[in-house]
Amino acid sequence: MRIVLLAASVFAYLLLPIDVLHGEPAGDSVGQPKEQSTDESAVDSGDKATTIEYLDGRRETIVPPFHITSLAIIVGEGPLSCTIWAKYLSDKTLKQLGMTQELARRAEERGKQDFENSQRGKGLVKHGDKWVTPAEKEAIEKAEAKKREAEKREREYVRRATELINAKSPGMVHFEVFQPVENGSLCISLDSQEIFLWLDLSKRVAATDERYGARLYWAGTFSYTTVQGRERTVNVYTMELGNAISAVRVKLGMFDEADKPRPPEIAEQGGQEPTTPTGFGSGFIITEDGYVVTCQHVISKSRRLRVKTSEGLVDAKLIAQDTENDLALLKIEGTYEPVSFATASSAKLGQTIFTLGFPMPDLQGFEPKVTKGVISSLSGISDDIRHYQIDAAIQPGNSGGPLADEAGNIVGILDLTLNPGRVIQETGNLPQNVNYALRKSYLMAFFEARREVAGRLSIAAEGVKPAFEDAVEKMRKSVVLIVAY
Repeated sequence: MRIVLLAASVFAYLLLPIDVLHGEPAGDSVGQPKEQSTDESAVDSGDKATTIEYLDGRRETIVPPFHITSLAIIVGEGPLSCTIWAKYLSDKTLKQLGMTQELARRAEERGKQDFENSQRGKGLVKHGDKWVTPAEKEAIEKAEAKKREAEKREREYVRRATELINAKSPGMVHFEVFQPVENGSLCISLDSQEIFLWLDLSKRVAATDERYGARLYWAGTFSYTTVQGRERTVNVYTMELGNAISAVRVKLGMFDEADKPRPPEIAEQGGQEPTTPTGFGSGFIITEDGYVVTCQHVISKSRRLRVKTSEGLVDAKLIAQDTENDLALLKIEGTYEPVSFATASSAKLGQTIFTLGFPMPDLQGFEPKVTKGVISSLSGISDDIRHYQIDAAIQPGNSGGPLADEAGNIVGILDLTLNPGRVIQETGNLPQNVNYALRKSYLMAFFEARREVAGRLSIAAEGVKPAFEDAVEKMRKSVVLIVAY
């Protein structure tokens, strides 16, 4: 009996076509041991010989022992076993043997091929996963090549700026503030006696004689007039490498012409209206017809207000303000895409959030900057229940900007940061990224008391969670720069 089975196996082996036996992964060819199939769909052949048909029309009869899996027929046993792959068999044989997986794959491939033939018949060509006209493909490829070149130049600008910063940065410095100014603090190094401008603290939060220790990065130079009337130029330093890179690139023109940061246009000359900006802040559009919310302290001392949207700079009118909660409602003309407000009544401790705004735009440029963090506490300074504490980095110019969840829905508005000078005086420690945002519930109460916007706000749909970059892009269309004169 064993001799008969062996003879049958050899006969079956000799009948198998060469292209079936070869060209497959190691271990599936004749002469190599074949592992037993673990496919649960394997079917034993029994004692019946079976005729199979190949795609090229050839037919042959296979005799026991063999068994069928979803992907192949295993003929024989032991070292003389061989494999007939389903992909070489006709549809008729696949149906006959119940090899549905290969049938489904084949049907899918044919469907794809039919669709591609249809698209080509319309004169379209494939670019990536999209079908476009030849002219569109050429235009896309040119745009992609242009983008790659721009990205290459951008990397080179950053590399050159970083190289220069590393060469001129002093590293760890212990220093003392001797004159806070509008855009920083004039300091003196306690180690080298160098006088420099420190960008990270302005006269709003720094005080004379405060002492600090920090790793500083070079960010250009600054000129000022001494009390004796002499012009003096000193180095500028910052604790943030990213800020240093932005400042050096602006100062040395390390941008493509189209990408160079530009200040907002100044108001038309003539009349009594002020023409020089006195401060900047952030805000966001809450209705399609141009109502904007920001912080009251951003606009409190202004004589004129303008708002820079994605469409340009427009005049703004103050509609209402709430000094207790530091809120202001503005109105600009035009049609815009408003933000959506989160459905939840409150954010959660540890919840991921992000901000979008214009920190120090006269230094970092007039494109919005995004920072990401978490809700660090459900209360603010001295357990103030109106605020969240967050660890997302914010700087002067972020005030009035949105605090959003990962889906880009509003959960608050940025309005406070911890005074580093006061903290270091009281504790000897420099706080890092301790910032605060007014809760959404106080925003909603402010809006509901104003008939201009009451009941007109967009509330986010539940369960919708776009990709983070899509949430940022949607938010970018609604975030504006507030320019005070």
